[in-house]
Amino acid sequence: MERTGWLRVLYLEHYDADAAFRSLLEVIASHPPGLERDPLRILAEQSGLDRLRAQDGSPSGPDLLWEWVQICRRVGPHPLWQTGWGGAVPEIDTRVKVAMEAEWRPWERSRGTARRELLGLVAAELDERLARIEQAALDAGYVRVDKATKRREHLYWLFLHVRHRMTWTAIADLISLERVNAVGTDTVRKAVERIAPSVGVDISDR
Repeated sequence: MERTGWLRVLYLEHYDADAAFRSLLEVIASHPPGLERDPLRILAEQSGLDRLRAQDGSPSGPDLLWEWVQICRRVGPHPLWQTGWGGAVPEIDTRVKVAMEAEWRPWERSRGTARRELLGLVAAELDERLARIEQAALDAGYVRVDKATKRREHLYWLFLHVRHRMTWTAIADLISLERVNAVGTDTVRKAVERIAPSVGVDISDR
């Protein structure tokens, strides 16, 4: 599993990799203190970061940019996602302990039969304990690892839609160029609509 707080990190990494965006942000950071609010507001609107809402201790997009500029003036340029990130989730008990006490009477059951029965009991208890840990992890804000790769791709689609204002069809066409099997417009739309709330991005009127 991976922490859902990292979904926002992975999303913001696309902005860090956007040379045009980073260049404008660093130019604004070079302005005299007190003159950055309006340029940052405009940059947030143009880049789609005005859509990023405060969530789980992390600042909104506009506040994120403002905090980044303040830190940049002190320590220099740094990854955007590091600024004001509050994506930590509670730690959980991941220890797995299985204990069993049973009885085997060799004169009643063969060793093979007893082994199968006892392994079945151990497996049942193990499954129960693993399910309990998994549920605790999900409740604490983790994502199943088998979904992590797809979520990374869906975050990129979200970035294309918000940052570059690409339509669902345009994103599907772009992604399909890189694949053997084409990606449908509805697939892109549904994936982005599902993941946007987890990151805190409002796409309601995009």
